[in-house]
Amino acid sequence: MATKLYLETTDPTVSLLQPRIMLGISISIIVHTIIYTIFLNAISYIVRGRFLSKTINKRIMIALAILMLLGFIARHYRAKDAYNTFQDKAKTREFMNHGYVCWVFLS
Repeated sequence: MATKLYLETTDPTVSLLQPRIMLGISISIIVHTIIYTIFLNAISYIVRGRFLSKTINKRIMIALAILMLLGFIARHYRAKDAYNTFQDKAKTREFMNHGYVCWVFLS
């Protein structure tokens, strides 16, 4: 599912407003937000001996959801901009894949 979503959201000829793509983005954001929040709570428990408060968890989840949504939108517009520059879907795909791999390894 993740690969398919990546390919769809970096395809400059596809609209992000398609219900199928919006559903995939929503599921991805929800799953990752839950995983990251659990991870942060585990770190808090290890370091401080207690979990984060409900207020902090709520703020973290809202911030993560907003950041991830903006990330999907920005990545799609980056693909559109690259496509407008290259006028070639294969070069755009190569450009997007190179940037994605670099950022994953930098993270």
